Amino acid sequence: MERVELLTVDEVAIRLKCHPQTVRRWIWSGKLRHVKAGGLVRVPENAIRLLLEDGARPADGNDRRTGVAALRATMESSKENVTSKDVEDLTRVIREGEQPAEWNSPVD
Repeated sequence: MERVELLTVDEVAIRLKCHPQTVRRWIWSGKLRHVKAGGLVRVPENAIRLLLEDGARPADGNDRRTGVAALRATMESSKENVTSKDVEDLTRVIREGEQPAEWNSPVD
């Protein structure tokens, strides 16, 4: 029987060089497989490899990002002259749930 190393959230975060809260979000969203033992959350080492393989962008160019991440990527890759301040402002507006007045106007 193969022995599987179980890692803490902090250990996964260190290995992937990200914040522990990011690891928790992946667990909650189902992107990162985990096990629970009592009140403890542990991540099998091979689950990290699966997450990284799944997170790789496909060669056909299909982008799996959604929400603010997709908007930010689209704006940054746009041929229009979009500044990082534009992206930050729009991100803030989306997070706060505001809509600029012109968004309520009918589309011609």
